[in-house]
Amino acid sequence: MLLSFLNDPQLGLLGVVGTDKLTPNLVWWQGHMIGESFDNSQGQNKIFNFEHDLKHTMPAMVVDGFLMCTQYDLPWREDVFDGWHFYDASQCFEFQKQGYKVGIMSANKPVAFHDCGVVNLDGYKKYRDLFYREYFQA
Repeated sequence: MLLSFLNDPQLGLLGVVGTDKLTPNLVWWQGHMIGESFDNSQGQNKIFNFEHDLKHTMPAMVVDGFLMCTQYDLPWREDVFDGWHFYDASQCFEFQKQGYKVGIMSANKPVAFHDCGVVNLDGYKKYRDLFYREYFQA
């Protein structure tokens, strides 16, 4: 990741899994997934092996918040997102609003393990609606 940042001053935020295009319902993991990671969701260990590039950073619209690295410091939108739903997507959009690129790091194997257990989607619709209002109705 450090080399990616050193080679590209416009690259603001990197993750290991994400999407390069949000679906109309804004559920990023239902879109075109990119990157790879080890994962434990729903109590099962598996490898998420989506489209990825072994040598180059892939452009992303949103990265999963379980691993986000930044080259620059931008404030988190805690005024809008006070929970864990959409904090990652909003930070990606904030970087893009400032003219920075968001990407998925290159790797020849998964470099992170996402152990989130059983996913709790309580409040998801509320934060999706807030995200929509903040970034698509502005």
